[in-house]
Amino acid sequence: MVDGQQMAMKEMMHSLSLHQCRPLLFAEPFVGMGGVRAWMHIANVAYSSRNVFDTDARLEGYYKALVKSGHAKAEDVKEMKFGPKGDMMKINLKKDGLKPADAMIVGAPCNAFCGNGEKLGALSKKSKPFKVVLKWAIHLAWNGGLLVIGIENSPLIASELGGRESFVSYVMKVLTAGIPFFAFDFVFSELSELGLPHNRRRCWVRGLRRDLLPEIEIPPPMTTCFPKVRLEEILDFMLPNDVVQGVRLKTIKQYEIQVKEDINFGKAGRIACIDLHRKFGKEYPIVLRYDCIPPLKRNCVSLSSCCPHTTLGRHGKSASSAAP
Repeated sequence: MVDGQQMAMKEMMHSLSLHQCRPLLFAEPFVGMGGVRAWMHIANVAYSSRNVFDTDARLEGYYKALVKSGHAKAEDVKEMKFGPKGDMMKINLKKDGLKPADAMIVGAPCNAFCGNGEKLGALSKKSKPFKVVLKWAIHLAWNGGLLVIGIENSPLIASELGGRESFVSYVMKVLTAGIPFFAFDFVFSELSELGLPHNRRRCWVRGLRRDLLPEIEIPPPMTTCFPKVRLEEILDFMLPNDVVQGVRLKTIKQYEIQVKEDINFGKAGRIACIDLHRKFGKEYPIVLRYDCIPPLKRNCVSLSSCCPHTTLGRHGKSASSAAP
């Protein structure tokens, strides 16, 4: 079954690539260049990123590093917009336009919907970026060439928030009316069920141009395409064993005590991970996750200046780890 699903995915992506006679072009707003890199690598398909923006100009160095490591193309990074020019909210579709793309994969901000956010849905001003994404999808579809749409967000977009219908219902109405030649649905996924060391349930709005549909409806998601990944396989233990800025030494000591207690009682895993989402200068509560990537909260330390999370190593020592 696994081999069959992998073969089906590869055949689908190869057929699209051969049909275009060039690398597939992916628009990746709010995702960052390379958001679908692993998928394309497994399918053995060349692809190129476009329409990628980032308001944090300091991350330009990160993307240039991807070029050096062979994970991004120099011409793609050169076309990225950073700083004020990277603000998607200020893009004028009529004046600035967007480059055509075969697929659009989006991870719009979830501040308006998520459990630690406002939970106001469409009533929140922070839902505007999501609405901009819908305009972009309609724009790219009617300009021709767009084949696939994938929009990821908190599962709470399927809940009634702010006394109104669920936001995903609003999204489905906008997309089905705006792009009638696409088929749309929404499904839920759990990263831990996809073989990743992270508990994260998400909602996906999926769109496929109707002439590409193998059946009347969009096929169910494939959940067994990727091999199971262990946390130690994606951490770089060669990085300095430093404490991330903003974490008090007293806090680290508390975590080390808890890890040792868990080891004595047989509760510890191979790698203990702590969250970095409290305000600087305050002590963190004892929140540990073993062999599982902790969530990255918005008020964490800056991604451009340090690592997104810290792990407590195999012997209770703190160790910084790069983002997987």
